[in-house]
Amino acid sequence: MSPMRPPVLAAARAVGYLPWATLLLTACSDHSGPSPQAPHAAYAAVAIGRVDVEGGLLQLTSPREGTVTSVVAREGTEVRRGDALVVLDDGEARLAVQGATAELTQERAKHQLLTSQLAAARQRAERLAEAARAGAGEVQAADDGMAAADELSGQMQMTLAGIEALRYKLQALQQELALRTLRAPLDAQVVRVRAQPGAHVAPQSEPLITLLPHGPAIIRADLSDSYLDAVHVGMPATVGTEDDRGTRWRAHLLRISPVEGTLVTDEQPPSHMTPRTVECVLELDGPTALRFGQRVLVRFGDAVTVGSR
Repeated sequence: MSPMRPPVLAAARAVGYLPWATLLLTACSDHSGPSPQAPHAAYAAVAIGRVDVEGGLLQLTSPREGTVTSVVAREGTEVRRGDALVVLDDGEARLAVQGATAELTQERAKHQLLTSQLAAARQRAERLAEAARAGAGEVQAADDGMAAADELSGQMQMTLAGIEALRYKLQALQQELALRTLRAPLDAQVVRVRAQPGAHVAPQSEPLITLLPHGPAIIRADLSDSYLDAVHVGMPATVGTEDDRGTRWRAHLLRISPVEGTLVTDEQPPSHMTPRTVECVLELDGPTALRFGQRVLVRFGDAVTVGSR
């Protein structure tokens, strides 16, 4: 069996040779001779992480090009799905909807008129046909009456098709009008508002609203791949602030990324010393006072008391 890695070294490697870890290693190695050490707690692995939510922050851009007429959203407020956030100038869109509505109304009225005319034409054609069969009328008149009824029936079919086309047109214009208002796609908190009344915006412009979706907080921790064999999904963990002061919260390992990446720290070590890391996602077991984006220290596993050698 291979000897156990020193727990302090494990912490240093797991967080990517952070300066404070390096100093801690130096302090631990500065001994003039053997001396007894007090028992301390060791964990399977230690890593630096950050507080996040599934999917991260939601950046909302303008759904259409136009001029901002009203900004409803306010930073720090809670919004519900469907709430209006930003309103664009919708004058032309409203006129288009009103015009299509009038066209549809006219076509439906035309259809009703043709329906009445067709009923009368069919009744007249039937009477002419009966008269012709009884020898009291001309066959040509009966044929003309039937042709007139057929023509009205054809016109009715055309108006039905026109009504259907206008219905689709109206729906498209109503949707276009709806897109002149940027709405919250889900329940969230407004984190940032960049929209201003009078500003010209477009879908390719910068985000107008930044939302923090409601949902359980997660921790994304970058763990050195040297310690992947020491962690597993479902494993308990504790999460604390980066300075390791104050309250610690319970969590468990939710998933381990199949992709390996390089840890990016504020103070990069030489390239040949940069450890390879794998993202581990943890779910907190209860509410915390942690804030989105906050850096935290993650300890994987339950503490094991290690005494002096």
